[in-house]
Amino acid sequence: MDNLAEIKLAIANDNPILAYGKLEEQYIKEPTFEINRMLSKVALNLNKYDVAEELVSAMIDDYLREETDILFLIKVYCENMNYLELNLILSHMTLTKEMHKKIKVQIDYSMQQHTMEIKKNIKRFKYLGIGDMIEQNLALKAGKHIPMADFIKLGSQHLIDEDVHPLVRTTILEIFTQLGQQEVNFKWLDNKTYTCDLQIQKEKHLATETSIKKEITQKLAKNIQNEKILLEYVSIFSKIIFPYFSKVIPQTDVFVNGLINRLNGEKDDYISQNYWIKTIDELLLTLNY
Repeated sequence: MDNLAEIKLAIANDNPILAYGKLEEQYIKEPTFEINRMLSKVALNLNKYDVAEELVSAMIDDYLREETDILFLIKVYCENMNYLELNLILSHMTLTKEMHKKIKVQIDYSMQQHTMEIKKNIKRFKYLGIGDMIEQNLALKAGKHIPMADFIKLGSQHLIDEDVHPLVRTTILEIFTQLGQQEVNFKWLDNKTYTCDLQIQKEKHLATETSIKKEITQKLAKNIQNEKILLEYVSIFSKIIFPYFSKVIPQTDVFVNGLINRLNGEKDDYISQNYWIKTIDELLLTLNY
């Protein structure tokens, strides 16, 4: 009897622990969608919700092809109370009215089953502005396990709260962007409140970031190590100043040359005198970057 046959027999004989162990071994040898699906179902049966979600997210495109797999995906994210991530996934899908109904039933049932946990998470997320950045990130993590309507309502308040760490605010802003939110008010790095259409501004921001990274890759084609360092720096820099890359860095070529000079240990007036670069570098120092 081959290993897959043994696994199916273990499942048929209601021995999920044996099936789980054998499926784990098989998945390492044969990481196919079939094995992934079997393993994630057994993991869910054993209340290993994080494992099941990790497996599903690793092959998410495969799970979005058939209705039965979509409904299983919904079940996994609901059992893990990961309503925010689930909404992000669903926001990129075209679903029939019937499918919408089935999904709503599943989500509503999950929220009824987890009423107390959801209330605790809402309270934790509501008071996100209290505490240091680590505590705020934990509160934000709790916020990902509440209904989307509550996340948007409370998140909108956090975006204009000066007690919320700038990096936490930009993370919430990015989530709002992914959720398709448009006009929002938010405090930016200068602690001034701005209003913008996130979807329009996102495109401008990403275009600038992409242009800078392309230029870095072209100029450091023969120095992979330095290229990797600068690309990582630009990614973090971009996250912090979202959604106003072009506002902070109007001259991308000067910025790229300055970063390369600094990395090579050379003095660069643009980098050393730019207010935003200094501000962000100081912020990164507090994060031990």
